Amino acid sequence: MEENKIKDLGLSDEHILWDRDTVSSVIGLKANGVYSAIKNDGFPAPLRIGGRKSLWKKSDVLAWIDSRPQELSY
Repeated sequence: MEENKIKDLGLSDEHILWDRDTVSSVIGLKANGVYSAIKNDGFPAPLRIGGRKSLWKKSDVLAWIDSRPQELSY
């Protein structure tokens, strides 16, 4: 669903679900990097929807980003 359509529904970030491609794009990792982050870096695990479909709560993804160290590595 497009972000503007979601806003029309009045949903908060807690109720918006992102697919793997969206999550990968937002955090800047490829799909295998997302699953590595789940295993090694405390990234939130997806919700399993209807068998093989995995979706993440937007609020969980943004909270994880905010929890990461905000420093530059040289």
